Amino acid sequence: MRKGLLLGRRPELLRLEEAWRRACQGRPQLVIVDGRRRVGKTYLLAGFAAGKPAIWYGATHESTEAELARLARAVRVQSGRQVDSPAALSWGNWRQAVRFLGVLAEESPLLVVLDGYDRLLRSDPLAAEAAAYFAQDVPPGSRLMLVLVGPQPDLMTRDVPDREGPVSVHVEPFDAATARRFLPRLSPSDFLEAYAACGGYPLHLMQWEEDATTEENLLRLAGTTGGVLLDDAEALLREQLPDAIGYTRILAAVGRMQTRYSEILGAVAQRIEHPLEVLVRSGLLRRSVPVGAEPSGRAAEYEFNDTYLAFWFSVLYPSVPDIEAGGGQRALQRAQPAWAHHVERVFQEVARDHARRLTCSGGMPADLIVGRWWSAARDQAVDVLGLQGGRSLLVGRARWLERPLGHDELSVVQGFLRHVPKPAASPLLALWGRHGVSTAVRSAALGFDVAEALEA
Repeated sequence: MRKGLLLGRRPELLRLEEAWRRACQGRPQLVIVDGRRRVGKTYLLAGFAAGKPAIWYGATHESTEAELARLARAVRVQSGRQVDSPAALSWGNWRQAVRFLGVLAEESPLLVVLDGYDRLLRSDPLAAEAAAYFAQDVPPGSRLMLVLVGPQPDLMTRDVPDREGPVSVHVEPFDAATARRFLPRLSPSDFLEAYAACGGYPLHLMQWEEDATTEENLLRLAGTTGGVLLDDAEALLREQLPDAIGYTRILAAVGRMQTRYSEILGAVAQRIEHPLEVLVRSGLLRRSVPVGAEPSGRAAEYEFNDTYLAFWFSVLYPSVPDIEAGGGQRALQRAQPAWAHHVERVFQEVARDHARRLTCSGGMPADLIVGRWWSAARDQAVDVLGLQGGRSLLVGRARWLERPLGHDELSVVQGFLRHVPKPAASPLLALWGRHGVSTAVRSAALGFDVAEALEA
């Protein structure tokens, strides 16, 4: 296993280890690990399971009888424990299987990982009973830790007095500063472009060749049939959404920068209130308002909560038919303006994250609330705005230009002071540039290049 896959997963590993500690004490644990496709759930658990007495089972879409039979074989082969007779492994349903595993773990700890629980639920909804009745079916004092890799079951766990409920471990794509560790040989600006295409998905980042150019990587991974960046978005949507086709219209509209409710409604010509709610709840989109504004403000916009999906819908989606027909190179050339705009938006998000980290490290006031701000008419937009006590203390801009930022960009930031909410008497002005800022503006503004913005 590549060591880098566990980089940045310390909180998740600590949560899993704490559940294992309780299981070893005779407090059986049900753990549900969820997260999107390619986010690294399986690798996380493989690293966690190393050195532990474990049974690993990967569900498919077979019948219940076939799935239970395969699990029984995995128990016989992987447990290393004496099973009295084959009849003991003849289960009629998932509750019986979990009950048996609980008995098997009465004398010594046992970790059981059921990977692909979402696939199991689609083929057999009654498999949800494995989670729902866990506390009821597993004997008290058992040292079983059962990990279900997939979404939280709809059927809630039945309460049993003095028994703990399920432990939830959610695995998210990495932010840019953490993802940097996967491609350490790339220059900071080349890495930012890799991240803009791959997002924070470990298995995407591992496909990016550090000795190739951005253009070569994009052609291989996104501009060629079978490329992981071309194919994964549709697979991810099918896994996340009940009707991927219907939701795609909304995501495509957001990719075209039609981000307000009225704009999306006009673009897709269908009811969107419930689909938008589903997309936000699933974590694919987020509803954003200008920092400091009321959540119900009329300036609200919907934006991607996933860098890779933002790339796919903003850059690739209009060209998918051409790419699949073999015209990937021409399609990517035509998409250059959309790609440049997407990279700059990713850099702006990196700048905001950097400002937030500075509030934690002492580089900026600890009580600063950092976000994006725009006017209701959209005639003014600030990439990085920091509020302190309701006043605009930090005003910043991030540009992905092939030169250090200078007086032109500084003048724009100074002009923002006429529009932002309640400017502070002595505001902090800041510029984030691909190549930093020119020496001529350093006395008037804080300046950061991409390497500094990516510092964890």
